[in-house]
Amino acid sequence: MNVGMTINAHLTEFGGLSILNFEGTLDQVDTHAYRIAVDYSEDEAAWPGDEDQPLWERKFAALLRLPEAARLRVLITGPTTEDDPTDTMSEALPPLLAAAPQLSALEGLFLNDLTYEECEISWIQMQSLAPLLAAFPNLRHLGVRGSGEGLTFGALHLPHLETLIIQSGGLPREVVAEVLAADLPELRHLELYFGSENYGATTTIADLAPLLRGDLFPKLKVLGLKNAEFSDEIAAATAHSPLLARLDVLDLSLGMLTDEGARALLGGGAATHLKTLDLSHHYLSGDMQTEVRAAFPATALLLDDPQDVNDEWRSVAISE
Repeated sequence: MNVGMTINAHLTEFGGLSILNFEGTLDQVDTHAYRIAVDYSEDEAAWPGDEDQPLWERKFAALLRLPEAARLRVLITGPTTEDDPTDTMSEALPPLLAAAPQLSALEGLFLNDLTYEECEISWIQMQSLAPLLAAFPNLRHLGVRGSGEGLTFGALHLPHLETLIIQSGGLPREVVAEVLAADLPELRHLELYFGSENYGATTTIADLAPLLRGDLFPKLKVLGLKNAEFSDEIAAATAHSPLLARLDVLDLSLGMLTDEGARALLGGGAATHLKTLDLSHHYLSGDMQTEVRAAFPATALLLDDPQDVNDEWRSVAISE
């Protein structure tokens, strides 16, 4: 899932389905995902209910009243209020929990689809997702965006989960440890956005050792270790990882990859089988870019123009 150099647009697809905004009907529920959100142009009169009830809850209640809600497969949450979108998570979770019996077909959930104009990623307040995930044990696709502070999964057991995406500007090592300890036998697609130390990122390459040993997630094919200040270390460790041979897609984008990391990735040619290699937002010299392109003639290589390779103030793409 490429969100660009900043999160400047809403998701257009999740869980294999194109996304529609919920505007009062679910007439394409069998073929599309639905996003439910509140924005500044919202006509509150269009959503009946207790005027003291938050608008997002009224919209969500309207969705649940539709008979097609029982067939809804993928749901995306956006801002729950235009006044304070930082609190979107705490406002959305209670109604979602209460609605679990009515959303029996739900297999995909993405929380906090907010652009940076709506709310900076580090401002989106997080909390434990354990109760929510216990209420939706049949999820196949899960994504979450926000600050790493407060985010926990607990003892994560989702026997059908195929996709897990955690987008953060500062991901704590404790969250990574929970993910790597999780029981996810069907996991095929994993993306972790690590972020900046200035915004709470504490993960190190040592924390990824259980993953890179190749013992976890036997069906994993798509791996994104993204938005990292330690991209060079990730590249070097991945190049020597038993996991690499199992992957179709390796995504090291949005981070601080330099010639050192790219050189390690090229060493031995262990990555040339990849179908896709994403190195977008990098700090590679012109010569190294040429080497990388020559080394991956049969790979879909995403290698954009470099950031300033002489800039001592290098940064990840997504932090604040």
